[in-house]
Amino acid sequence: MIIHMKEILKRHWQILSLSIVIGLLFIYPHIYLRTFDSAHFMGVDVLGSDAESHYVARIQEVYDGHQALGQTFLWEGKDLPYLGPPFEEAAVAYMGKALWMNSVQVNIFAKFLFGLLLSLVIYFFVLELFSDRLLALSATAFILLGSVLTSLPDIRSLLSPEVKNFEFLRYARPINPLISSLVMFGYLLAFLRHQRSRSKTYFAASGILLGLSFYAYVYIWTYLLVMNGLLLLWYAARKNLTLCRDTALITALSLVIALPYLMSAYSMSHHPFYQGVFERQGFFRTHMPILSKFGLLGLLAIVFSFLKKSPAITAYGVIAFVASLVAINHQVLTGINIQNDHYHWYVVTPLASVFILTSLYFYVGKISGMKAQKALSTFLIAVFLFTGFFVQYRSYGAMRDETLRNQRLAPVLDWLKKNVPAESVIFSSRLFSDLIPVYTPFNVYYSSYAPYYLISDERLLTGYFLQVLFEGVSEKDAREYFMSHKDSVAANLFMLKYRYTNGCSACFPDTLLTELTEKYKNFLNEGVQIRTRKYRLDYIVWDKETNPGWKFMDREVQQLFVSGDIVVLKVF
Repeated sequence: MIIHMKEILKRHWQILSLSIVIGLLFIYPHIYLRTFDSAHFMGVDVLGSDAESHYVARIQEVYDGHQALGQTFLWEGKDLPYLGPPFEEAAVAYMGKALWMNSVQVNIFAKFLFGLLLSLVIYFFVLELFSDRLLALSATAFILLGSVLTSLPDIRSLLSPEVKNFEFLRYARPINPLISSLVMFGYLLAFLRHQRSRSKTYFAASGILLGLSFYAYVYIWTYLLVMNGLLLLWYAARKNLTLCRDTALITALSLVIALPYLMSAYSMSHHPFYQGVFERQGFFRTHMPILSKFGLLGLLAIVFSFLKKSPAITAYGVIAFVASLVAINHQVLTGINIQNDHYHWYVVTPLASVFILTSLYFYVGKISGMKAQKALSTFLIAVFLFTGFFVQYRSYGAMRDETLRNQRLAPVLDWLKKNVPAESVIFSSRLFSDLIPVYTPFNVYYSSYAPYYLISDERLLTGYFLQVLFEGVSEKDAREYFMSHKDSVAANLFMLKYRYTNGCSACFPDTLLTELTEKYKNFLNEGVQIRTRKYRLDYIVWDKETNPGWKFMDREVQQLFVSGDIVVLKVF
């Protein structure tokens, strides 16, 4: 066993080294904050990846004992069916508990650990496909560190002298796509090895991973089912009944594992609040096909390799990629578009990256030999490593001032944890409302992420209207306020409802503002006691720097704690 491990380390030391570097680059901003900016750091982390505070809050929710994740941010709705399965967050949370880490610490550790593991899985998948270690190394670095190079707007931002925030490396985003991609590539590797070896171990691994994909990410399991369907057609055309049977059995096994998820999804889809969240998630009805430009490049690369009779062409690899193009066009058959950009970035793009790189690699080898291939791979890996570092460096630089300014929130968060009962509900600014569930066991009165869960329209409106009320907006100023704050209205009430159909989230008809104004007038007519007690509200955290104009009745609140410009008030 030890000799076998030594042999593996000797043969694959390059990917082991690269995996460690990738893991470290994923947590680079957290390291920088705790070293070079340690003099300023008071405990509020840099959560700059897209929706990172949402994912960490879900991890904290598991710490708090609400493993179902029916509603992460509000006190109401904990027992509702979940939209996003809790499997990945629960796995990270239990790992954190075992290692005596809090939710923020285990989030950082998970970035490193799963970044390292994902690097290994992608490497061995590409190696299994093409039997070339340099190519596998290059593809791994391209997918995980060079993804910014797959988008022209991102390339322009990368080359711009202006400091811009890339929201960090795409795969440094916790939970999705980091862990879900580990499941996806793990399945692609396991099924490929089963296809070639007929191993019972890989058969079982394939069924388990496909089953777990249902609990990971809807874009992953839908893609993998499409791939299995295409593989079944391919094996049937080849009259390979053994692989036809195995593919069907693996799919059946996965559906058995996925049964609790499917039951929950059915319950959720029949809930009276479902239509609202369906629209806010950006889902809409259409049969229009979608052209993925980078996916088209991947397809052209495959055609080029086919014409050149390149080793880049393998039936399994081509079917896996074609399945991604079918999945991104799911709405052609289903009539419902479920945010195709998630398919684009997390399924189509990484697979297209493999085939574009593979096509180039084998073509260079054909015309210039192995030395040129080695030189190309070495150069590309260096480029991807520099790109990954540069994206992380510039992203942190763009967020540095905000991150250091947010350290002023740390004393308040510490005081709340020591002095406020668990499960209390706190009203605060948008920033604080997103961070309180990350660092504490408390709920908030509203959050920018709450609309992504099952929630009644009345509860959604009440949370937003209380914000507007505290801003001192009167009945006569309401319509003008809503007109001048359309982005805020969209963020709090509509989310992605109009983004894909009308071009932007705030591109909704002004008639909706008329209706909103009337609803706000009715809200004001209810009276202050009803406004603050209809839904649970225990404390207010007033950040005077962010919201200097907040107004509320002194007899309704009592000042408990002050830290700089931030005041904690008890609501009676």
